[in-house]
Amino acid sequence: MEEITSIPEAPVPVATPSFVEKPSTGETYATDYSRTNIQVEGVDEADFVKNDGKYIYIISQKRLVIIDAYPPENATIVSDVEIEGTPVDMYVNGDRLALFSREYDEIEAIPPYDYMPRPQRREMTHLHIYDISDREKPEQIEDLATSGCYYQSRMIGDYIYFVTRETPLYYGDFVELPVIKPLVGNALNPDIYYFGNPEDSYTFTMVASVDIKDPDELNARTFLMGYSNTLYVSANSIYITYQKHLPYRYSEVLQKERFNEAILPHLPEDVQDKIRDIQKDESLSSYEQWERISEVLERMYNGMDEDEKRRLIDEIEEAVREWENKIEAEMRKTVIHKIRIDGGNIEYEGRGEVEGYPLNQFSMDEYQGYFRIATTTSFWNRDRGYVEYNNLYVLDEKMEVVGELKRIAENERIYSTRFMGDRVYMVTF
Repeated sequence: MEEITSIPEAPVPVATPSFVEKPSTGETYATDYSRTNIQVEGVDEADFVKNDGKYIYIISQKRLVIIDAYPPENATIVSDVEIEGTPVDMYVNGDRLALFSREYDEIEAIPPYDYMPRPQRREMTHLHIYDISDREKPEQIEDLATSGCYYQSRMIGDYIYFVTRETPLYYGDFVELPVIKPLVGNALNPDIYYFGNPEDSYTFTMVASVDIKDPDELNARTFLMGYSNTLYVSANSIYITYQKHLPYRYSEVLQKERFNEAILPHLPEDVQDKIRDIQKDESLSSYEQWERISEVLERMYNGMDEDEKRRLIDEIEEAVREWENKIEAEMRKTVIHKIRIDGGNIEYEGRGEVEGYPLNQFSMDEYQGYFRIATTTSFWNRDRGYVEYNNLYVLDEKMEVVGELKRIAENERIYSTRFMGDRVYMVTF
């Protein structure tokens, strides 16, 4: 696995329109028909119903149905294909149809300290690609089996970019790594990239691309990150976001930081020196160190009168309150990973953080090379009770915050956001 420590500079993305071809069959197509509602021009989004002006394509339960719907008075079902697994999303591009389905693979592995292999189920995302030049007889030309649960996808030109997520599977010291298995040929284990920051839980997030016209053209990267919950895609970039969480085992680290940063500086200097000497003693366990530190604190308090104790405790409580507020603010952040895409290529670009969390993909936007995101911050504070407000951030191509507007509409939250040109429209209440 490769750790990402530095980010290369990237040119400013320029939005380029994409289109879905109509087959050149000489058939008559409607000039006005419904299409999938998309967020970004030129970036198609998957759906379970697609329409190209003549044919309607539907996935329902475990079937792909193609209807010749134009002219409408002669509408008829021309094909009905059974699909393995559970179909979830679909694209149509000229004489190609791509369909995602969820399936499970069973593998045999010996659990830790067991005596024989046991069946283990592993969720797989299948990308079925069909040649539909003959709508009456769709022909499957590719079946890409990708480890993990299907998350989201987009189609830009002829390239489908899709994201799967998988919680790492451990068998003793062995970890099942992400894999892509084409219908024909060798399996691909994408390079895995990780980041030097702790997470509450880790997820293999795979970003893959395939040319719908030439499925042999396959590319993929896997990123070890937190569990992503919102995704935005522009013509040139994928932005994956999730809320920041520190792992449970990090609580002891936080306790020590709280003591050293908020409490220790307010103690008498001689007491500080004694405590630091104990902390430097590597022969003592963490528990033994704290036993000796608590004895030092007890002797300190026993040597004070009540007024001295009260003043010191009040001073420390105020410092602890400020420190906890700082940590709470850090824990309310959203992590944003930027991945550059271009002609099927996938390259990691950078990482940023903002306070609060986005409502959905429409709370994010890319404009003239800048990434914009609207968030809601909400938390419980022991002094102020329930606190809620909203924020707007602008990040540059290096994912550094270059503009912000905080505490918008206090005591309200975002229910809808739309970016239009250099303006944003937010509904809060």
